[in-house]
Amino acid sequence: MNIHISDETKVRITRIGPVRTFGDFESRQKLNEAELVILFDQKWKLGLGQAVNSSLPCEYEVVRSRLQGKQLNFVDKAQEHRQFRYHNMDFIVQFGQNVDSKELTQLWKVQSGDDHPKTLFVTFDTVAERERFKAIADHLFQNDEVLGLKIIRDFMSKFDFVIPPIADDE
Repeated sequence: MNIHISDETKVRITRIGPVRTFGDFESRQKLNEAELVILFDQKWKLGLGQAVNSSLPCEYEVVRSRLQGKQLNFVDKAQEHRQFRYHNMDFIVQFGQNVDSKELTQLWKVQSGDDHPKTLFVTFDTVAERERFKAIADHLFQNDEVLGLKIIRDFMSKFDFVIPPIADDE
């Protein structure tokens, strides 16, 4: 896939991007625009570009459900969205269309279980499948997240004799 990224986009992404990808946040704030572009290009060559190139399509509704806060203000339904995993983090990338290439317009780190070690995030294959699970939970007069946790704990209890429960690690 032929991808174009403007220097302005590189600067924005590098300045606010995740520490595991772009390094110390405070240090990046002191870099000028040219230095930020160089840093972005280095990270792109070290594997970020390959990860973006091998990304998988992601439906608009899934993008909206996985992003939070200010990120949502920049999601453009008319653009293409793809998802990938890099450095044990989930990302969503947004592309506009140029004549010859895709124009990378946004790169978001998705809040994930790596950020919350007690949390398991589940992504359904389709929005319809996710909505069906919520409808089932509603039918049972339960919160869908609470029901999901009950199902997982019930499944885990079936393996207590093989892998005993671990004492609370609080």
